[in-house]
Amino acid sequence: MKYAALILLFAFIACKNTETPATIAPAPPAKATAVEKRSPEEASRFSWEKQEHNFGDISASEKVSHTFRFTNTGKVPMMISDASGSCGCTVPDYPKNPIAPGAGGEITVTFDPANKQGMTSKIVTLRANTESGIERIVIKANIIP
Repeated sequence: MKYAALILLFAFIACKNTETPATIAPAPPAKATAVEKRSPEEASRFSWEKQEHNFGDISASEKVSHTFRFTNTGKVPMMISDASGSCGCTVPDYPKNPIAPGAGGEITVTFDPANKQGMTSKIVTLRANTESGIERIVIKANIIP
């Protein structure tokens, strides 16, 4: 019985956090997943040449790319914080620096149709300081095996 009490006392002391609040390192910030909406006065705005591109018939062995061009028609510099394809076969390359109001930019999307066939549609989602916080562009293709 004495030993059980000593073991419990030891376990309690060993688990006690002895660091003071000043020495505890803060947790790293979590990656933001919420979309931050902005008023029109605080937002940039995409004005696209086109938001959808159809490659038509392509071979399953041929990687294809398309460059989407846009202008920031908003009142503040545009910041694109992230761009992601709807699957790993769709890879966007986007500007990492601010795009001034009135200036243009490009997003190049590369699509690898390996192991796919038939009609397909892929979406690239952009997170930016626009009014909605999210913008989308689309690529389509008919993959011939």
